Amino acid sequence: MNWIKPDWPLPAKVRAAVTLRSGGVSVGSYASLNPAGHVNDDPQHVQRNRQIIRDLLELPAEPVWLQQVHGIDVVKADQVLALPTADASYTDQSGVVCAVLTADCLPVLFCGDGGDKIAAAHAGWRGLQAGVIAATLRAIDCREVSVWLGPAIGPQHFEVGARYSRLFWRPIRGISRLLPRTAPANGWPIFTNWRAGNWPGWAWSGCSAATIALWPIRHGFTLTAATAPPPAAWRV
Repeated sequence: MNWIKPDWPLPAKVRAAVTLRSGGVSVGSYASLNPAGHVNDDPQHVQRNRQIIRDLLELPAEPVWLQQVHGIDVVKADQVLALPTADASYTDQSGVVCAVLTADCLPVLFCGDGGDKIAAAHAGWRGLQAGVIAATLRAIDCREVSVWLGPAIGPQHFEVGARYSRLFWRPIRGISRLLPRTAPANGWPIFTNWRAGNWPGWAWSGCSAATIALWPIRHGFTLTAATAPPPAAWRV
């Protein structure tokens, strides 16, 4: 199984990882390490893939999986009893694994107050615009937070229309540096620097944290909908 160890300074009691597609048992468009139970993959393959992830990463427990809906709801992972509908989870307890499933969307991991609290958020454009990052920061309620931006679709593979661009990017100063220098001939498709869009202050507005440090990933990826790598963070 291939996985990414985030290039992210963490306290000794916190771990983080992002799995990739290889090393599992799923076949076809789900090949091979698909842990997502909502994409019509064979349920037995999904369960085996999840066990592979747990074993190879030596996780202290089964990750707290979410029913993600591109929203802003945040749950406390150590209090979850069933599959919650949410796009982020957090914990202040040891031995609890916060996880999200992403394909094109941006995974965001949080470590607050020296590792006393951790969180994972699924930040698609709808959730990002609605405020999932700020909602997660409010939920963990830390004085200092370190945030890792994981692998997501890049500016050469995310094409959107002008209506979307006006809606999403208007509040951002300096947007011109994020967009292509030459617009397409018809003026409609715009390739968006998806990860850069998570940096502006408005995405973090309303949070109570005094200090936020960002750690962007130093790898490039082209991800597809069947990829669904689960970024996870846990305390030991």
